[in-house]
Amino acid sequence: MHDLQPVKMRLAQFRLGLGAGGAYQISPAHTAQCSWYGEERRGKLMTNGEPFNPDLPIIASRDYDIDTVLELYYEGRRVRGVVLDRGPAGHNLDISEGLFKHLVGSTNAAVIEVEYKRVKFGDVAESHFRSSSP
Repeated sequence: MHDLQPVKMRLAQFRLGLGAGGAYQISPAHTAQCSWYGEERRGKLMTNGEPFNPDLPIIASRDYDIDTVLELYYEGRRVRGVVLDRGPAGHNLDISEGLFKHLVGSTNAAVIEVEYKRVKFGDVAESHFRSSSP
């Protein structure tokens, strides 16, 4: 069984703004097709080598580096997630089931169109979320 601690630590640091004084800048918005993935992938290794947990705010993207933080917007709602996986096939973004539920309110839709922005903290990009091996 793989330890989820590296993912949880990065997400906790992100929520608390640790490592960069909490100040952040947001890049201009983009539009993308966004799908979701969930329980069928639970525990399977993501591109970053950690097991997937659909309850965490995880994003899969072919366009952004691993550990990039994105802010997504849909019908007045906003969520943040971390790119920890590659994909999806045929869409710009694929997000965890939990993140999709927070953004949309349900998982009734398979694909939605979202606006999204890349988030950078101060002068330090998301690289401070990278976990180091003990």
